[in-house]
Amino acid sequence: MHSRPNSENWFFYEPRLEMTLVGRFFVRLCTYVTYAGLSVTSVIFLLNDLRSLKAVGALLVLFLLDRLRVANRADRSLDQATEGKINLAHYLSPKSYATIEWALDRAIFSKSDFELYLLKKLSDRVEIREGLARVDIKPKEFSGVIESEIAAYSGGAPNRKEISTRLMSLVKIAASAALDAGGSQIDPKDLLLALVLFGDSETGKIFKKFDLSADSLFNSLITSQFRSTFARLSKMPSSLVGLLAQPRRARRRVMNRAWTARPTPLLDQFSRDITDLARSEAVGFLIGHQKEYDRLVDVLSRPGRPNVLLVGESGSGKSTLAAHLAFEIVHDRVPAPLFDRRLVELEIGGLVSGVNEDELEVRVNRLINEITAAGNVILYIPDIHNLFRTSGQGRISAADVLLPAIKSDAFSVVGATSPREFKQYVEPNSDFGTSFESVRVEEISEQDAVKLLSFESVLLERQFRAVISFSALREAVGLAKKYFHQKLLPGSAEDLLRESLADVVGKKKKILTAADVVAVAEKKVNVPIHKAGKEEAAKLLNLEQEIHQRFIDQEEAVGSVARALREYRSGLSRKGGPIAAFLFVGPTGVGKTELSKILAKIQFGSSEAMARLDMSEYQDKSSIHRLLGMPDGSATGNLTAAV
Repeated sequence: MHSRPNSENWFFYEPRLEMTLVGRFFVRLCTYVTYAGLSVTSVIFLLNDLRSLKAVGALLVLFLLDRLRVANRADRSLDQATEGKINLAHYLSPKSYATIEWALDRAIFSKSDFELYLLKKLSDRVEIREGLARVDIKPKEFSGVIESEIAAYSGGAPNRKEISTRLMSLVKIAASAALDAGGSQIDPKDLLLALVLFGDSETGKIFKKFDLSADSLFNSLITSQFRSTFARLSKMPSSLVGLLAQPRRARRRVMNRAWTARPTPLLDQFSRDITDLARSEAVGFLIGHQKEYDRLVDVLSRPGRPNVLLVGESGSGKSTLAAHLAFEIVHDRVPAPLFDRRLVELEIGGLVSGVNEDELEVRVNRLINEITAAGNVILYIPDIHNLFRTSGQGRISAADVLLPAIKSDAFSVVGATSPREFKQYVEPNSDFGTSFESVRVEEISEQDAVKLLSFESVLLERQFRAVISFSALREAVGLAKKYFHQKLLPGSAEDLLRESLADVVGKKKKILTAADVVAVAEKKVNVPIHKAGKEEAAKLLNLEQEIHQRFIDQEEAVGSVARALREYRSGLSRKGGPIAAFLFVGPTGVGKTELSKILAKIQFGSSEAMARLDMSEYQDKSSIHRLLGMPDGSATGNLTAAV
């Protein structure tokens, strides 16, 4: 399996940077003269009547065209780096080298700080200026502050040895940033990220002044990088994988490279080959879930019981994990036991359609024999609990027929199910459950969701023809996590982002801001989310008086309600909990229900927004399920449905 190189073995040595200014100028001059000479020679040879000289001229043209083709590429690719000592100078893109060289020359000539000049040169690049704008930093203002810091610098002439030491540390951080972004070389944006992460230099003061974090810059630069890359294309890639790799034409391949596999016609009839989709770059993009993926690979690679059951809610990423496994398989980045395998998704609906119980058993057995004979198939079964639903109570199901093959380790199986179905179907069937290693797939973190949407925004911007600010991405993820629980991240955040884009496009706006996302979210939940303005602030400060216009006395209760609402709107309430929780105690007729209605009217715009439960209806044990829902989750209760 391809693993990330050990950074302890990285070093940076570039002989040209050890030269004097005159020496580097002479090297550049010689390079330009050489290529100019080769170009002139190739033209002269091509125009000559001698065939031998024409052939030499053609070879020279091909050489020059090849050099032009790789002019913007590093000497070597990071994704091909192996273990052992690695000189990162070979992985610098020409643009990055030119930027470092320029900054070094200016620092030595001006007796100023090398990293300030490096930041100055980087901030002049178009993609970096666009990235700064996405995090609400004005590029001109940013450049102006850099100029001021250079003018005010009083640290004395730079020490060449100290510059070399710090440059080595800087390039190491940049290489890590490039690998994190899936890059194949160290680009200028990676150098900027390294400067932000470095932190303890003169440039650190500038980043603190603009409150610029590595995470926000990383995500905004990703968007800017890919947006500029695909700006000239008439058709954008159809998937996120297509952003990172050039899509290739899909081709059916059931035979492994050792030619030991067997065709699977019956399996092909009731399945789809995920490795074929991954080979065409249609699926396989993964952010987050690294622990779950590593566990998935470890279990599938072991000699005994190589079966995995992915357990997670809908939208948690179970199918994405399977697709990423297929992607890694086709790129030969898996352990030896998984090398050259096919990951095939079984379609249970098609398998059981139109057959009775006996015919189903025959079909499943044929399927098992075919997969076993092929020897290179990993079977992926989404919603594996549906295998238990293929027969009536007390009769043989598809799961029963498949179980002996699973237990015999004849082939590997990856199943997917939800926690509720796992508890309802898999746990009671202990033989089936113990044949698998369960891997819990949780919702991805907010940080990973922002990173994923940064990639997704490249496609969304082209689709909606509007620019998405980084603050809008971050706001969409935060609000989705807090208010929209029908879906998990990143699905809930992407839905909110799409609705917000549609809203701003309808208003003829070109930029989606955080305020636009907040406005759409408020419409959906009917809860004030935006920061309180002057008018609302004044209303909150006089909330007791407003309540007392419709409600007499009860000063203590009214004061408590008003304080709770002020805390919520000022952002001081407890994170992750309700706006507030009150227990109104008193005899009938003192105003408990009336105060609740007034509270609903003020907060949500209507007293009808209040959900009222008469607890006299829930006084026996059997009624608890009507209130809270069934323990297995098959039905919701009146309270859980309301909140």
